Amino acid sequence: MLPGQILCLLGFCFLAISGLRAELQISEIMPGTAHDYPDEEGDHSDWIELHNSGEEEVLLNDYALTDDPENLLKWKLPGGSLKAGGYLVVFASGKDRRALKAPHANFKLKSEGEYLALVLSSAGRVLQEFAPSFPKVRKGQSCGYRFKGDRLVSGQPTIFAKPTPGARNDALSVEPRVADTKFSIDRGFYQDPFEVELTSATEGAEIRYTLDGSPPSMEEGLVYDEPIRVETTTVLRVMAWKEGHLPTDIDTASYIFTSEVLRQPVRPDGWPTHYEAKLNPFFARMAGPDAVDEKGVIVKYAMTPPEKLGVTAGELEEALLALPSLSVVTDRKHFFDKKTGIHVKPEGRGRSWERPVSVELIDPRGREKGFQIDGGIRIRGGHSRSPACQKHAYRLYFRKEYGAGELSYPLFGDEGKDRFDDIDLRTAQNYSYHYSDSLHHTLLRDVFSRDCQRDLGQPYTRSRYYHLYLNGLYWGIYQTQEHAEASYAARYFGGEDEDFDVLKAKPSSDGRATDGTDRGWRRLWKMVNAMAEEESPEERLRLCRALQGLDAEGLADGLLPVYVDVDNLIDYMLINFLIGNFDGPVTRFARNFASNNWFSIWRRNGRDGLKFFCHDSEHSLAAQPDTIDINRVGPFVAGSSYDQFNPQWIHQQLTSVEWYRDRFQARAE
Repeated sequence: MLPGQILCLLGFCFLAISGLRAELQISEIMPGTAHDYPDEEGDHSDWIELHNSGEEEVLLNDYALTDDPENLLKWKLPGGSLKAGGYLVVFASGKDRRALKAPHANFKLKSEGEYLALVLSSAGRVLQEFAPSFPKVRKGQSCGYRFKGDRLVSGQPTIFAKPTPGARNDALSVEPRVADTKFSIDRGFYQDPFEVELTSATEGAEIRYTLDGSPPSMEEGLVYDEPIRVETTTVLRVMAWKEGHLPTDIDTASYIFTSEVLRQPVRPDGWPTHYEAKLNPFFARMAGPDAVDEKGVIVKYAMTPPEKLGVTAGELEEALLALPSLSVVTDRKHFFDKKTGIHVKPEGRGRSWERPVSVELIDPRGREKGFQIDGGIRIRGGHSRSPACQKHAYRLYFRKEYGAGELSYPLFGDEGKDRFDDIDLRTAQNYSYHYSDSLHHTLLRDVFSRDCQRDLGQPYTRSRYYHLYLNGLYWGIYQTQEHAEASYAARYFGGEDEDFDVLKAKPSSDGRATDGTDRGWRRLWKMVNAMAEEESPEERLRLCRALQGLDAEGLADGLLPVYVDVDNLIDYMLINFLIGNFDGPVTRFARNFASNNWFSIWRRNGRDGLKFFCHDSEHSLAAQPDTIDINRVGPFVAGSSYDQFNPQWIHQQLTSVEWYRDRFQARAE
């Protein structure tokens, strides 16, 4: 091999230096968390194994790792050295730690494959790269290179069934994988019948499929032997297998016929029309007689006939095509099993109540490219978790145990980021036909409040409207909404997930913080209550400044934490006053009022202060006739106790300071 020659093998580019291969190499990659190699905190993260195959020790600070070809020095290795024949495991956790005993890169890996490179940092030169990406691996698998001693056996990446972090890669590689299945007709909206052909490039592979949302397997599903005729709305799930090979993943395609959606039956085959549930009498009364009868909670599937809506069938079909659609496909037992179904038991919380799903975005107008991704789904919300609610909101999680590990798609176009660990699917509950049969249903109130934050230049959670289908059944109009949590903060504000505390109105079972800790929030509560008890205007001004990380003279003090972003707090309160929000941040639906419906994010070591987010503002904009002249300025008593501490209590105490009142007036004008 000539000096400087590049050898490219199956997407792996290996640069020889001075006629010899580089001593330090990426020898194994684990882009997943299903392994027995936790970090020092017990977390299971992605990892990258480095191997010194030379005869002398290597100085590590001469090298860098990157997953971005435009940023070759994204993460420099820690100082220290690696002896000849030695191994170093770098956790690709995003935690960004350069301790030699437990180094953590500032990025994570994607199990479906992505760019990865080892770089000589002093020269900014790539020594080894997986381009355009390293191979796709499945749960519990790693990929890397086979060595005999310190000699590279093959330049072709190998998939390992048993990862060997920090040790020679002599584990048996896995069997070959059956080639992915291909559909002759893509997912989408259709009017006329057609036939779908299924293929796999692996000769002799058997293809199996299902039409009811359940996952096919080597033992389950129909054996494909001729094209499948599709005449009505159909969800097609497909896999292929062969003896001595790894099977394919499950591929899913939804074919929706709008004319059939209009004729959804009262009882689709195999779907329940009732289920038993223990109901809170208040919720059952609000839901009305159409939601509950002597058999239990009613499940409605049929569409209202167009003539009852005062429109033609054609107009209603056109409305179904006016928005992009999300198709959620899963084994229906995950929603309606008597003991484990999340629709039957909507009050269930946590990972144990998360169920696997396929999610497709289909745009009948072609405005969006669309996607399909596997993930998990849970019920989301508080009040709306009652079984009496005929519709529920959901949260989708994109974890490596399901596939890609994150959704990479511009859900909000140029308005937002294009990577998501999770996303909410919210639906209007209050003032809706399915809950209280209200005439004041708009689907606008909550989105309006959050868009007001956008228009004031504040952080906010973005939304888009979609028609939602569950296993091909029309489920209603929903909104995607960003989830204000740590990964959201890291992507919009910079830094890592671990840098942020996320707090909300109602404490969870283990404290207020849903991410991070509540120590800073507790300190803020004590400072604000000290202001409430203080009689001296000068001392209240000093405390006001301290909340902003300022000294007694009003100058920035780097030793003081910044708790309050005053302009963010003011804008947040102005929006709630404007819309007459009577369910947040202080609700009138509780005796003596109580804290409700707000989120906040705080970078613990930053200089920005808390960011408050409008959330679930359905009780607003004169939602009821008796709320047209509602005044939410207060003051309210909720907030003095720690369990009720909220942004409006902070605002009320700050209004005792002339400087804050002037600032508030200036922004209000």
